[in-house]
Amino acid sequence: PLTPSAEVYRTGALAPEEVEARQAPASPQVLPRQPMRPTVSQVQAWLEQREYRVPLTLLEKLALPDACGYQAYLARILRLQPLETAALLPPAEEGNQVHRFLRYLFEALQKQYPGRLPGESEFLALFTESMDQWLQNTPMVPLLRAFLKRRYGGLGPLLYRHLQQEASEGLLPYFLELPVKVPLPDTPLVIVGRVDRIDASPDGRRFRVLDYKTGNPWGNKTEQFWQVWAYTALYRSQHPEAAAPLAPQMLYLGHKKPVHTAPEGNEGAESRIAEVMEELRRAADRLLQAHFEPAPRCFSCPFNEVCPYAA
Repeated sequence: PLTPSAEVYRTGALAPEEVEARQAPASPQVLPRQPMRPTVSQVQAWLEQREYRVPLTLLEKLALPDACGYQAYLARILRLQPLETAALLPPAEEGNQVHRFLRYLFEALQKQYPGRLPGESEFLALFTESMDQWLQNTPMVPLLRAFLKRRYGGLGPLLYRHLQQEASEGLLPYFLELPVKVPLPDTPLVIVGRVDRIDASPDGRRFRVLDYKTGNPWGNKTEQFWQVWAYTALYRSQHPEAAAPLAPQMLYLGHKKPVHTAPEGNEGAESRIAEVMEELRRAADRLLQAHFEPAPRCFSCPFNEVCPYAA
């Protein structure tokens, strides 16, 4: 049996000289603590395989000064993934399931109440009906279905209060789970990702990017809001009508203070967008030069057991 500290990981794209003993694809493998140094040729091969499409989450690790670039190298370039935990629902998959439900809910809202916000009782009835239908139509074991309903079945009032706040500013849900594929100017890279939700005015001119979180706030404000500012910048670059970006928000669904707005506010949107675009270009340069600098945040890193830089 494996212990939580066992050095067991699945391997993805490890070069033969980096790992001597290889097993069948996607099988458990013990990796020794040995240097796995990024090279320009390795990054170039990875980019060519992906047709230069780069996840925004990777560039985020290279853009933020306190983020660990080496973790991005292990997760994205080498494609190492920890084995599944014994938890009923690992945090990442829990987040995926909640995102799917919220998309299902807001699609029903747009269909039944186009262009307007219903009354609270109507919304809560729609919330309950949508959750029951979604759980019934989503293949999962009964225990998992009961877990999700118990944990998130009370979200309706929170979501409605936020919708009311957005409606007071003339905004309604506009895009849900919007795929992003944007060329980064002055680089060969194409940034890819997915925006949880965009609320906008009827003409699309005023808009806000929203991101759902099932965990708790972490890090400083710059780290917390960097990704949503980046999505704000990328969305605006592809939608000429979106001329008035608003401060993005994070919705921490299980937190006592769920709605967190970027501290720059609406008045600081233009300057922050310009800063983030420049940070994206610098992050792209680091990627192309294979600069994946480690950072001392090992206590929460899933690669502690194999990383040569782990404290």
